[in-house]
Amino acid sequence: MQHNWTDGELTVHWSLTAEELALLPNRVDSNRLGFAIQLKFFDIEGRFPRTPREIPTSALYFVAAQLGLSPFVFQQYAWRGRARKQHRAEIRTFVGFRSFSPTDASALDTWLRQAILPSEQHAQHLQEIVLDWCRDHRIEPPTPQRIERLIRSALHRHESAFFDAITQQLPPSTRARFDSLLEPVEREPPSVEARDDPAIVATVFSQLKTDPGPVTPTRDACAPCAHSLYLDGGLLPAAPTGSAR
Repeated sequence: MQHNWTDGELTVHWSLTAEELALLPNRVDSNRLGFAIQLKFFDIEGRFPRTPREIPTSALYFVAAQLGLSPFVFQQYAWRGRARKQHRAEIRTFVGFRSFSPTDASALDTWLRQAILPSEQHAQHLQEIVLDWCRDHRIEPPTPQRIERLIRSALHRHESAFFDAITQQLPPSTRARFDSLLEPVEREPPSVEARDDPAIVATVFSQLKTDPGPVTPTRDACAPCAHSLYLDGGLLPAAPTGSAR
């Protein structure tokens, strides 16, 4: 929500319609202003303000003036009270939205994995995409924390499916070769002093990730080539004849 609004923007986006004003009678002043502010905020953002600090000061003054109220009565609004919960339910009904449900979470997860994640995985962009999806489906979005969890879950499932699909395309011999990278290499038994220390098991893969290091008089110049030689020794399927490697 932007915090700086021109007079023209306030008139366009924060003016209360006759239908909206009809929702306000028979409420105390603080509830009238609190209800009206949340209604217009939801109309603009497709969600409710999470804290009073999200409400632009100029918008608060503009809406209060339309109701003939002091903007300071908003300080008396019970932000965590039962009245606000009831107000939000009334606003959702008025604008034709509903709460986010487990069914919506499942549908969102499927849509993200099939339509979005193959081409977009930037966290901030995904959050904006989820908010747009909720608004298009006329659903009040969940909390930012839950949106983050939903995105992480969808990303994890997408990546797992992606790597599983690649694995299934590899011949069994290549998959066995990959598995061999995780086998522990031979090592000397720990010294007496280190017997109680947690064991760190070295694998072929961990050795391949190490820096080959410089050539020294006691180290063969071909030693750094061991990494690539191991990979060329059958880890990946042979490239077709004539193709670039």
